[in-house]
Amino acid sequence: FSSEADRFAAPNNLLSMRDALDHGVRALMLDLHEFEGAVHLCHEYCGLGKLALLPELEAIKVFLGTHPNEIVTLILESYVPAATVGQQFERAGLEPWLRPAQPHEQPWPTLGAMIDHGPRLVVFTDRRPEEPRPAVVLRAGWYLFMWDRMWETNWHVE
Repeated sequence: FSSEADRFAAPNNLLSMRDALDHGVRALMLDLHEFEGAVHLCHEYCGLGKLALLPELEAIKVFLGTHPNEIVTLILESYVPAATVGQQFERAGLEPWLRPAQPHEQPWPTLGAMIDHGPRLVVFTDRRPEEPRPAVVLRAGWYLFMWDRMWETNWHVE
């Protein structure tokens, strides 16, 4: 998530992540990189701009706490080990909000059911978790490999 508001060079967004949530955005694509010993949100190269991941995750927790009728989906382009990602979510206090894996043979709950019964934070990643799968991430099964559950239309398809 690179934004003009956060002073990234060549940003993809005008608004910060927090402002985007306040304006109705409910799905965020976040690029995770390790830089200078910490996990950051960067877009390809952290020299063009970076935000520490933990405060941004804490902001998502605050948002979910103050917006009980909202669901947020994160799609992570991750260059960070799954265990490290899990630790960041744990440190941010997001574990109670994290939606566990939905069995493939069962339909996903409706948005209303997710709002009524929680959890309301769905996290997908483009990197299959390493084997053996990290316990911190798998304890609730919330770190979902996106290509097991979605697909995309190639940009050049007419």
